[in-house]
Amino acid sequence: MTQFIFKNVWFKYDNEHDWVLKDINLEIRKGEFVIILGHNGCGKTTLLKHFNRLLKPNKGEILFEGKDLKSYKDFEVFSKVGFLFQDPNDQIFATTVEEDVSFGPLNMGLSPEEIEERVVESLSLVGMLEYRKAKIHELSYGQKQRVAIAGVLANKPSIIVFDEPTSSLDPATQIEVMDILKRLNESGITVIMTTHDIEYIAEYTERIITMANGMIIYDGDIKELFSKDEIINSSRLRLPKVAVLVKKIFEYYGIKLDNIPLKVDEAMELIKNTFKEPFIHTHS
Repeated sequence: MTQFIFKNVWFKYDNEHDWVLKDINLEIRKGEFVIILGHNGCGKTTLLKHFNRLLKPNKGEILFEGKDLKSYKDFEVFSKVGFLFQDPNDQIFATTVEEDVSFGPLNMGLSPEEIEERVVESLSLVGMLEYRKAKIHELSYGQKQRVAIAGVLANKPSIIVFDEPTSSLDPATQIEVMDILKRLNESGITVIMTTHDIEYIAEYTERIITMANGMIIYDGDIKELFSKDEIINSSRLRLPKVAVLVKKIFEYYGIKLDNIPLKVDEAMELIKNTFKEPFIHTHS
């Protein structure tokens, strides 16, 4: 099932002459995990804000579940399409964790029993149930990020859009947050996110979109992306460190590498299979 279709979407901000988005054509299918890459200022965040109508295109059309996105009422869009801002402090405004997560269901007019059920379920999914009575100001940045995710989940959206959800987090917390997103996706929620952290993305998705200068310049398999030097350079991307290491090892021994591994387990398997027999060092 196709959830979103962008048709020839163009956008520019008021009082600006340059287009921020240029002729965007995009299709998002239900249950996908899509990661959008690109350098600062390429239009990633602007594109994300079109999914839940925080921004509206100057030209073009956006369809959601087969209908023009403009035809939906605001509460319908916000309940179906969750949006997580880059900084959780821009999204959390209540005094306690429980108050913040219950805000959406409360404004949907749900019963106290249903609100309680959603709060417990959402906080459990992000590992924050034990903090439900905690004051927001007592939480770490990573914990606030989890609460922000729980607040979105409480509305039971079918798709969630994340703007740099792992930014400003330490490496361990980055993985924890990405694991949460993976579990959400496995539960049936469509996940779309932007990120600058490419080290682990191959562990979570196969579909990558890259942007440059307001345009989509690649949409496809992650392994194919990292074999295209022109797109890598245009997007100002780099290979994940595991790929760089394996590439250097094989170059050192003069071995041609057809497919560069992007995951640690793939790299280990390739090295094990290639060097499983004793060999003589012949590199000059």
